[in-house]
Amino acid sequence: MIRVEEIDKSYGDTKVFEHFSCTISFEEQVMTAIMGPSGSGKTTLLRMIAGLERPDQGHIIGVPDKVGMVFQEPRLFLHMSALENVSCVSNRAIAEQILVDLKLKEALDKKAAALSGGMQQRVAIARALACGRDLILFDEPFKGLHEELKYDTIQCVRKYMKNGIIITHDIEEAKAFSAPVISVGDR
Repeated sequence: MIRVEEIDKSYGDTKVFEHFSCTISFEEQVMTAIMGPSGSGKTTLLRMIAGLERPDQGHIIGVPDKVGMVFQEPRLFLHMSALENVSCVSNRAIAEQILVDLKLKEALDKKAAALSGGMQQRVAIARALACGRDLILFDEPFKGLHEELKYDTIQCVRKYMKNGIIITHDIEEAKAFSAPVISVGDR
């Protein structure tokens, strides 16, 4: 269980959170969705859970030691192939299986720089799934994927993840994971 306790976070004069609290409970293979309007602090909250930013006040307790993250934009080694990008965090067989499950068999040996944006994003998702983390944080990971591919990707994420937190604007994505929803409101 992750407890966000009375956090405050500001950037200059802009308050993102003021005395915000929530609890994120996990059972094996559970995804929790964070939803709210644009600019409401969803990404900031995820970055604080990941330890990439700190709250100005308050605490975040119970985050597992092994956390992975999928950002809104793929962060790949562009000079490496899709398979090399994923196998750098896992063994080659697991990396290849996840990429095949994500419908990237034809891209295994292609350099990441040569892949479309949607293919690059699926490689980034594959890398997060392959590294065996206890918690994976997803920041709008399915943006730009057409509907059928999005739901195939969601099924693959469900198959390989242990626990996750996803930021989404799409209630259907949350429903596809049967995800409990935490709302982050307007400031």
